[in-house]
Amino acid sequence: TFIGENTEPVIPQEITRSRDEDRDNCVKRVEEFENKNIKKSSEMLKKLQKVALDGGNIFEQLMETSNHASLGQITDALFKVGGKYRRNL
Repeated sequence: TFIGENTEPVIPQEITRSRDEDRDNCVKRVEEFENKNIKKSSEMLKKLQKVALDGGNIFEQLMETSNHASLGQITDALFKVGGKYRRNL
């Protein structure tokens, strides 16, 4: 739902979903990117983990790492050194 200008919820009549072909194309592109950068991504992900553990400028290293590693790879690498955020309830 969305909040309209009059603050009344606006419920879309139709939910837009990607086609299987589009989804498969995205998955294929990510796999190709990961395979193309397989050697460099490992090195960059290790650097990112080290910067995170050392309390360095993680943003700068993220920008560099994102040229060689996918979002999934970056997320996994950071989870390995920092864990997952969990709210205390």
